[in-house]
Amino acid sequence: MLRKGGGSAVRVTDDPATPVQRDSDSWKTHQLCSACEALMNDEWDSYGIALFQGREGKCRPTEAGVTFAYVEAGRLRMFVLAVLWRMSVSEHPAYSNAHLPADTRDELRRTLLARGRFRASALHVTLERLHDTTPGGFSRNQFKEMVMAPFIRLHANYYAIGFAMFGFVVQVYVPSLPPKLRRSLRLVGSTGSIVFAPLLEFTACPELFNLGVTALQKTVTGLSKLKDR
Repeated sequence: MLRKGGGSAVRVTDDPATPVQRDSDSWKTHQLCSACEALMNDEWDSYGIALFQGREGKCRPTEAGVTFAYVEAGRLRMFVLAVLWRMSVSEHPAYSNAHLPADTRDELRRTLLARGRFRASALHVTLERLHDTTPGGFSRNQFKEMVMAPFIRLHANYYAIGFAMFGFVVQVYVPSLPPKLRRSLRLVGSTGSIVFAPLLEFTACPELFNLGVTALQKTVTGLSKLKDR
């Protein structure tokens, strides 16, 4: 879990011996030629970033979550899958949980570079907005600054790869969700112009919450290299 601070990031790990410390590692590795990188940035990254920053469509917060209206849901889904694809081919150990089957990974790469849409029957995507009601908890802006190494949740016939970005928790289900679960979850569709992201209480996301508890414990016990500013 990374939070910006003093021009660098604050790095927290679940390793009991590793202190809380500042870190300038960007987790970036070389993945594409310059032409393919430009295509990915132009077609997927610029749109997704603009949407989350409020420069695409209309964002309407409610007590239950946030609705993105007048957006390209399919393009948002492909932005999320582009982020996941980058994670899956990265050599950085922070992304070791972002595993995709080789055939799915190759098909996704071809689809992204063809400016296409990945088949709707696989790699289902959910989006939830992080929220913290605990006294003295994280603010919305602090959630936006968080970057988290992907986590994995194993189920009987599928698994979910989750990660935090722009104050939201994204989960991608591999290879796909059973039909009954598809109807019970709010998936980011391959078509449409409205996306709803329900609120997710910080304490209800165990991967994030446990890291927060670990950071507090390490700070209290002196296992921290941070200095008060």
